[in-house]
Amino acid sequence: MNAERLHAIALAIQSDLQKTGVLQKLTQLLNALRSQVQQPNQPQHQQQVSQAHTDILNSLKNSSADEFSPTWQQVVHEIGLENFLGSRLSTQIDSIFKENQITPASALQQLEHLKEQVTNASNAIDAAVQGLNGLSIGSEKLRPGECEVGVLIPRLLVENRLDKFSDELKQLTQIFQCFAEVTGSHVSDFKVRTISSSDLSVFLEAGPKICAFIASAIDCIVKAYKGLLEIRKSRAELKKAGVPEETLAPLDEHASKVMNLEIDKFVENVQRQFLKSDDVRTNELTVQLKYSMKKIANRIDRGLSIEVRMIEGGDHDDDKLKADNENYYSAIQDAKPSMQFIKAEGDPILALPESPDVAGGPNNS
Repeated sequence: MNAERLHAIALAIQSDLQKTGVLQKLTQLLNALRSQVQQPNQPQHQQQVSQAHTDILNSLKNSSADEFSPTWQQVVHEIGLENFLGSRLSTQIDSIFKENQITPASALQQLEHLKEQVTNASNAIDAAVQGLNGLSIGSEKLRPGECEVGVLIPRLLVENRLDKFSDELKQLTQIFQCFAEVTGSHVSDFKVRTISSSDLSVFLEAGPKICAFIASAIDCIVKAYKGLLEIRKSRAELKKAGVPEETLAPLDEHASKVMNLEIDKFVENVQRQFLKSDDVRTNELTVQLKYSMKKIANRIDRGLSIEVRMIEGGDHDDDKLKADNENYYSAIQDAKPSMQFIKAEGDPILALPESPDVAGGPNNS
């Protein structure tokens, strides 16, 4: 990660902690629980605990941390704060109560420890923001109307090798070049904003139109892939139980077939919307788009993440341009839930062909 991006993430975490008021609500919950432990026969204390418990869980439902992009989530994980924000913190609190329903004293002890951890996390973020400000390190933010495409490439996918990482960047260039042509954009519109070496992340500037198209394509692929996660989990369990690969092969074939069908539907819709039927380039571009999406699906199956961010607004004198950008922003926001980390169990299950003459999988492209 770079310092400017870390600064932006630290500010977002700081804002989230303030918005949810989690430290204050944890204090209220602890005070109520402490009163219950000290005076167990007073029913009002139990009611206060119940209310404080509900309040903090409801507040954490509004946490923006759960909506951080995949690369931001990766940074939060690296700095060790993922368990003290949003739904993860909510799950910890809820688990403490469920596991200690008849032992409030034990719940109190665990909650006191959790509050200490959250307090330390909050203090660390405050110190980081203060330090970065003191060093005059800016916060990497998009301006209204700006867009960014982020790609997180797992080190295992490229075996930590520079040549394989370079090959993946070439594949991404080909994919974006295809998307650019479909939308009437230019691949030269993609300009490198930042590159992170810790998690092999690349962030690119691009126009709203192509960003909205990329977001829609990712949305299609991820929605289809989430439907295959149970198959992948079952395959892993069967493999662990000693079922031979030849017996498991039909599961992989079914998964690839399902993904192929969803990609075909998406491309058919794109063909109707963007491509002219009388254009001699249409058939070739349609084929390229299908294989570009198959490349993405294979890589998502292997841990790659693609995210798209856009900040609403911007100065537009042209009413049509303003309306178009509002539509692009809406499309990106609609796809946002799909642009999250997918924690899949077991081995990859997709082996979609990435060209007419080559078998599937990133290593064969």
